[in-house]
Amino acid sequence: MHRNLWFLSLALSATMAWVAPTDAAADRGQAGVDFRYGSLNINNPLFAFLAGDDDISLIGIDLYANTEVATGLSIGARLPIAHARFDDDGQTTLGNLTFEMQYRLGRQLHSRSWIDTSLSLSTADDDGEGGQVAAAMGAFWIPDPGLYLPNTNTVRVMYRHQWNVRRNSHATRGVSVDFGAGAHFLMRDGAEDRFRVPLTIAGRLGLSAQAEAMVRFGTYWTSGAESGEDDFLHVLEAGLRLTGVGRGSVEILAYLPLDETYRDTLEAWGITIGFRSGF
Repeated sequence: MHRNLWFLSLALSATMAWVAPTDAAADRGQAGVDFRYGSLNINNPLFAFLAGDDDISLIGIDLYANTEVATGLSIGARLPIAHARFDDDGQTTLGNLTFEMQYRLGRQLHSRSWIDTSLSLSTADDDGEGGQVAAAMGAFWIPDPGLYLPNTNTVRVMYRHQWNVRRNSHATRGVSVDFGAGAHFLMRDGAEDRFRVPLTIAGRLGLSAQAEAMVRFGTYWTSGAESGEDDFLHVLEAGLRLTGVGRGSVEILAYLPLDETYRDTLEAWGITIGFRSGF
Protein backbone atom coordinates (compact mmCIF):
# COMPACT_ATOMS: atom_id res chain seq x y z
CA MET A 1 0.00 0.00 0.00
CA HIS A 2 2.81 2.43 0.89
CA ARG A 3 4.53 1.67 -2.43
CA ASN A 4 1.30 2.46 -4.31
CA LEU A 5 0.82 5.78 -2.50
CA TRP A 6 4.46 6.68 -3.15
CA PHE A 7 4.04 6.00 -6.87
CA LEU A 8 0.89 8.13 -7.13
CA SER A 9 2.45 10.97 -5.12
CA LEU A 10 5.54 10.98 -7.35
CA ALA A 11 3.50 11.06 -10.55
CA LEU A 12 1.20 13.82 -9.31
CA SER A 13 4.12 15.89 -8.02
CA ALA A 14 5.75 15.76 -11.44
CA THR A 15 2.67 17.47 -12.87
CA MET A 16 3.69 20.89 -11.58
CA ALA A 17 7.10 20.73 -13.23
CA TRP A 18 5.70 19.37 -16.51
CA VAL A 19 3.12 22.13 -17.02
CA ALA A 20 5.42 24.94 -15.91
CA PRO A 21 5.47 27.88 -18.34
CA THR A 22 7.83 27.51 -21.29
CA ASP A 23 8.45 29.53 -24.43
CA ALA A 24 5.75 28.88 -27.01
CA ALA A 25 6.94 27.27 -30.23
CA ALA A 26 5.53 25.43 -33.22
CA ASP A 27 5.63 21.69 -32.52
CA ARG A 28 6.75 19.23 -35.17
CA GLY A 29 6.70 16.33 -32.74
CA GLN A 30 5.75 15.21 -29.27
CA ALA A 31 7.26 13.07 -26.53
CA GLY A 32 5.82 11.85 -23.27
CA VAL A 33 5.07 9.09 -20.82
CA ASP A 34 1.81 7.47 -19.73
CA PHE A 35 1.49 6.04 -16.20
CA ARG A 36 -1.24 3.53 -15.45
CA TYR A 37 -2.08 2.29 -11.97
CA GLY A 38 -4.59 -0.52 -11.58
CA SER A 39 -6.06 -2.31 -8.59
CA LEU A 40 -7.67 -5.76 -8.65
CA ASN A 41 -9.37 -7.09 -5.52
CA ILE A 42 -10.46 -10.56 -6.59
CA ASN A 43 -13.52 -12.11 -4.97
CA ASN A 44 -13.50 -15.22 -7.18
CA PRO A 45 -10.45 -15.84 -9.39
CA LEU A 46 -11.47 -16.31 -13.01
CA PHE A 47 -8.05 -16.50 -14.64
CA ALA A 48 -5.38 -19.05 -13.89
CA PHE A 49 -2.63 -16.43 -13.82
CA LEU A 50 -4.48 -14.54 -11.03
CA ALA A 51 -5.06 -17.55 -8.78
CA GLY A 52 -3.32 -17.57 -5.42
CA ASP A 53 -3.73 -13.88 -4.58
CA ASP A 54 -6.78 -11.70 -4.03
CA ASP A 55 -5.12 -8.26 -4.09
CA ILE A 56 -3.06 -7.29 -7.14
CA SER A 57 -1.52 -3.91 -7.97
CA LEU A 58 -0.60 -3.16 -11.58
CA ILE A 59 1.60 -0.37 -12.92
CA GLY A 60 2.10 0.41 -16.60
CA ILE A 61 4.67 2.89 -17.92
CA ASP A 62 4.56 3.75 -21.63
CA LEU A 63 7.38 5.82 -23.12
CA TYR A 64 6.62 7.26 -26.54
CA ALA A 65 7.55 9.89 -29.12
CA ASN A 66 6.29 10.92 -32.54
CA THR A 67 7.33 13.37 -35.21
CA GLU A 68 5.78 14.91 -38.31
CA VAL A 69 7.44 13.57 -41.46
CA ALA A 70 5.14 15.29 -43.97
CA THR A 71 2.21 17.68 -43.88
CA GLY A 72 -0.52 15.91 -41.92
CA LEU A 73 1.50 12.71 -41.45
CA SER A 74 3.20 11.72 -38.16
CA ILE A 75 4.97 8.53 -37.14
CA GLY A 76 6.10 7.39 -33.71
CA ALA A 77 6.93 4.53 -31.40
CA ARG A 78 5.82 3.40 -27.93
CA LEU A 79 7.66 1.23 -25.39
CA PRO A 80 5.28 -0.18 -22.73
CA ILE A 81 6.53 -1.61 -19.44
CA ALA A 82 4.35 -3.51 -16.96
CA HIS A 83 4.86 -4.15 -13.23
CA ALA A 84 2.67 -6.18 -10.88
CA ARG A 85 2.68 -7.11 -7.23
CA PHE A 86 1.00 -10.43 -6.39
CA ASP A 87 1.70 -13.32 -4.04
CA ASP A 88 3.64 -10.80 -1.89
CA ASP A 89 6.17 -10.39 -4.69
CA GLY A 90 6.80 -7.95 -7.53
CA GLN A 91 7.74 -8.55 -11.15
CA THR A 92 8.47 -6.21 -14.08
CA THR A 93 8.33 -7.09 -17.76
CA LEU A 94 8.48 -5.41 -21.15
CA GLY A 95 5.24 -4.96 -23.09
CA ASN A 96 4.81 -5.11 -26.85
CA LEU A 97 6.92 -2.60 -28.79
CA THR A 98 4.47 -0.49 -30.80
CA PHE A 99 4.89 1.64 -33.92
CA GLU A 100 2.27 4.32 -34.59
CA MET A 101 1.14 6.50 -37.50
CA GLN A 102 -1.38 9.34 -37.66
CA TYR A 103 -2.70 10.83 -40.91
CA ARG A 104 -4.86 13.95 -40.98
CA LEU A 105 -7.82 13.59 -43.35
CA GLY A 106 -9.21 17.10 -43.11
CA ARG A 107 -9.33 20.20 -40.98
CA GLN A 108 -11.86 23.03 -40.83
CA LEU A 109 -12.54 25.90 -38.47
CA HIS A 110 -14.52 23.85 -35.92
CA SER A 111 -13.73 20.24 -36.83
CA ARG A 112 -10.97 17.89 -37.87
CA SER A 113 -10.64 14.21 -38.70
CA TRP A 114 -7.73 11.79 -38.80
CA ILE A 115 -6.71 8.13 -38.97
CA ASP A 116 -4.71 6.51 -36.15
CA THR A 117 -2.92 3.23 -36.87
CA SER A 118 -0.49 1.13 -34.86
CA LEU A 119 1.42 -2.14 -35.05
CA SER A 120 2.33 -3.88 -31.78
CA LEU A 121 4.99 -6.59 -32.00
CA SER A 122 5.09 -9.58 -29.67
CA THR A 123 7.98 -8.53 -27.40
CA ALA A 124 6.24 -9.08 -24.03
CA ASP A 125 7.51 -11.85 -21.76
CA ASP A 126 5.56 -15.06 -22.38
CA ASP A 127 6.93 -17.30 -19.63
CA GLY A 128 6.86 -17.51 -15.84
CA GLU A 129 5.94 -14.54 -13.66
CA GLY A 130 6.83 -12.10 -16.44
CA GLY A 131 4.18 -13.71 -18.64
CA GLN A 132 1.66 -13.50 -15.79
CA VAL A 133 2.32 -9.77 -15.37
CA ALA A 134 1.92 -9.09 -19.11
CA ALA A 135 -1.30 -11.14 -19.25
CA ALA A 136 -2.76 -9.43 -16.16
CA MET A 137 -1.98 -5.96 -17.52
CA GLY A 138 -3.43 -6.87 -20.93
CA ALA A 139 -6.65 -8.12 -19.30
CA PHE A 140 -6.91 -4.97 -17.17
CA TRP A 141 -6.22 -2.40 -19.93
CA ILE A 142 -9.33 -2.87 -22.08
CA PRO A 143 -8.79 -0.01 -24.62
CA ASP A 144 -5.74 -1.72 -26.17
CA PRO A 145 -4.74 -5.06 -24.59
CA GLY A 146 -2.35 -5.62 -27.50
CA LEU A 147 0.11 -3.29 -25.81
CA TYR A 148 0.78 -5.96 -23.19
CA LEU A 149 -0.65 -9.40 -24.05
CA PRO A 150 2.09 -12.02 -24.50
CA ASN A 151 2.37 -13.99 -27.75
CA THR A 152 0.22 -11.40 -29.49
CA ASN A 153 0.84 -9.17 -32.52
CA THR A 154 -1.77 -6.42 -32.91
CA VAL A 155 -2.83 -4.18 -35.79
CA ARG A 156 -5.04 -1.26 -34.75
CA VAL A 157 -6.86 1.15 -37.10
CA MET A 158 -9.02 4.00 -35.76
CA TYR A 159 -10.96 6.78 -37.46
CA ARG A 160 -11.40 9.86 -35.27
CA HIS A 161 -13.39 13.05 -35.68
CA GLN A 162 -13.48 16.08 -33.41
CA TRP A 163 -15.98 18.93 -33.25
CA ASN A 164 -15.13 22.16 -31.40
CA VAL A 165 -17.64 24.69 -30.09
CA ARG A 166 -15.89 27.93 -29.17
CA ARG A 167 -17.23 30.36 -26.61
CA ASN A 168 -16.92 34.13 -26.58
CA SER A 169 -15.15 34.09 -23.25
CA HIS A 170 -11.53 34.47 -22.23
CA ALA A 171 -12.13 32.24 -19.20
CA THR A 172 -12.83 29.03 -21.09
CA ARG A 173 -11.65 27.09 -24.11
CA GLY A 174 -15.16 25.98 -25.04
CA VAL A 175 -16.53 22.50 -25.62
CA SER A 176 -15.24 19.74 -27.88
CA VAL A 177 -16.62 16.30 -28.73
CA ASP A 178 -14.53 13.44 -30.12
CA PHE A 179 -15.84 10.30 -31.83
CA GLY A 180 -13.74 7.26 -32.66
CA ALA A 181 -14.42 3.95 -34.43
CA GLY A 182 -12.13 1.29 -35.81
CA ALA A 183 -10.84 -2.26 -35.67
CA HIS A 184 -8.22 -4.23 -33.75
CA PHE A 185 -6.71 -7.46 -35.08
CA LEU A 186 -5.10 -9.52 -32.29
CA MET A 187 -3.00 -12.31 -33.83
CA ARG A 188 -2.14 -14.74 -31.03
CA ASP A 189 0.45 -17.53 -31.22
CA GLY A 190 -0.98 -20.86 -30.22
CA ALA A 191 -4.52 -19.50 -29.74
CA GLU A 192 -7.47 -18.26 -31.77
CA ASP A 193 -6.99 -14.83 -33.31
CA ARG A 194 -9.32 -12.11 -32.12
CA PHE A 195 -11.08 -9.23 -33.91
CA ARG A 196 -12.29 -6.22 -31.91
CA VAL A 197 -14.49 -3.25 -32.82
CA PRO A 198 -13.90 -0.24 -30.54
CA LEU A 199 -16.32 2.70 -30.39
CA THR A 200 -15.46 5.73 -28.27
CA ILE A 201 -16.98 9.12 -27.55
CA ALA A 202 -15.31 11.80 -25.47
CA GLY A 203 -16.12 15.33 -24.37
CA ARG A 204 -14.05 18.21 -23.04
CA LEU A 205 -15.27 21.29 -21.20
CA GLY A 206 -12.94 24.25 -20.71
CA LEU A 207 -12.73 25.30 -17.07
CA SER A 208 -10.05 27.95 -17.57
CA ALA A 209 -7.31 28.87 -20.02
CA GLN A 210 -5.16 26.04 -18.59
CA ALA A 211 -7.68 23.41 -17.47
CA GLU A 212 -10.27 21.17 -19.12
CA ALA A 213 -12.64 18.61 -17.66
CA MET A 214 -12.64 15.37 -19.67
CA VAL A 215 -14.88 12.33 -19.90
CA ARG A 216 -14.50 9.38 -22.29
CA PHE A 217 -16.74 6.34 -22.78
CA GLY A 218 -15.66 3.32 -24.82
CA THR A 219 -17.36 0.09 -25.77
CA TYR A 220 -15.40 -2.82 -27.24
CA TRP A 221 -16.91 -5.81 -29.05
CA THR A 222 -14.67 -8.88 -29.31
CA SER A 223 -15.20 -11.84 -31.63
CA GLY A 224 -14.96 -15.41 -30.42
CA ALA A 225 -15.62 -14.69 -26.74
CA GLU A 226 -14.98 -17.79 -24.64
CA SER A 227 -17.19 -19.17 -21.87
CA GLY A 228 -17.44 -16.68 -19.01
CA GLU A 229 -16.34 -13.72 -21.17
CA ASP A 230 -18.43 -10.81 -22.39
CA ASP A 231 -18.80 -9.99 -26.08
CA PHE A 232 -18.91 -6.29 -25.13
CA LEU A 233 -16.73 -4.52 -22.59
CA HIS A 234 -17.36 -0.94 -21.48
CA VAL A 235 -14.98 1.61 -19.96
CA LEU A 236 -15.48 5.07 -18.46
CA GLU A 237 -12.63 7.54 -17.95
CA ALA A 238 -13.02 10.97 -16.39
CA GLY A 239 -10.66 13.63 -15.10
CA LEU A 240 -8.69 16.76 -16.00
CA ARG A 241 -6.29 18.01 -18.65
CA LEU A 242 -3.88 20.75 -17.55
CA THR A 243 -1.91 22.78 -20.07
CA GLY A 244 1.11 24.99 -19.48
CA VAL A 245 1.75 28.31 -21.17
CA GLY A 246 4.19 26.62 -23.54
CA ARG A 247 4.35 23.02 -24.76
CA GLY A 248 3.73 20.93 -21.64
CA SER A 249 0.46 19.29 -20.62
CA VAL A 250 -0.79 16.51 -18.38
CA GLU A 251 -3.95 14.38 -18.28
CA ILE A 252 -5.20 12.77 -15.05
CA LEU A 253 -8.08 10.32 -15.51
CA ALA A 254 -9.93 7.83 -13.32
CA TYR A 255 -10.24 4.49 -15.15
CA LEU A 256 -13.40 2.44 -14.45
CA PRO A 257 -14.31 -0.79 -16.28
CA LEU A 258 -18.12 -0.97 -16.09
CA ASP A 259 -18.87 -4.63 -16.78
CA GLU A 260 -20.08 -6.96 -14.03
CA THR A 261 -16.98 -9.17 -14.01
CA TYR A 262 -14.62 -6.22 -13.67
CA ARG A 263 -16.86 -4.29 -11.27
CA ASP A 264 -18.05 -7.02 -8.90
CA THR A 265 -15.71 -10.01 -9.24
CA LEU A 266 -12.40 -8.22 -9.85
CA GLU A 267 -13.35 -4.85 -8.28
CA ALA A 268 -11.13 -3.24 -10.90
CA TRP A 269 -10.32 0.46 -10.97
CA GLY A 270 -7.36 2.56 -11.97
CA ILE A 271 -5.77 5.94 -12.57
CA THR A 272 -4.01 7.05 -15.75
CA ILE A 273 -1.62 10.00 -15.86
CA GLY A 274 -0.22 11.14 -19.21
CA PHE A 275 2.53 13.74 -19.64
CA ARG A 276 3.02 15.46 -23.02
CA SER A 277 5.59 17.90 -24.37
CA GLY A 278 6.03 19.26 -27.88
CA PHE A 279 9.38 19.78 -29.56
